[in-house]
Amino acid sequence: MEGKLKEIRQSNRKINQDLRESEEKISNEDAKKKLATLFENDQKELDLKKEYSDKFIKVIGEKRTLKLLSLEHEFRRVLLERLKDRRDGGPGPGSLDKRPHGKP
Repeated sequence: MEGKLKEIRQSNRKINQDLRESEEKISNEDAKKKLATLFENDQKELDLKKEYSDKFIKVIGEKRTLKLLSLEHEFRRVLLERLKDRRDGGPGPGSLDKRPHGKP
């Protein structure tokens, strides 16, 4: 699942990078195609998550699958928050986070 999600997200990053590099030069037709690709990628990601959640449910049940997906979302949010803090001059790579576990 992660490998497939990585491919989808790489495609989105490529589109965003192309846009940053040639924002003024992009034609309306190219912009329309890139928009369609972004929406298709979003749908692929959602379909993939649904497919794998069905597989998870068969193995670990509905409640644990919900917990897994919820924790994954929370982990990503906290990770992005910490990366943002570091970019903004927050705690460095060697410092310990003072927040208690589970309390972002």
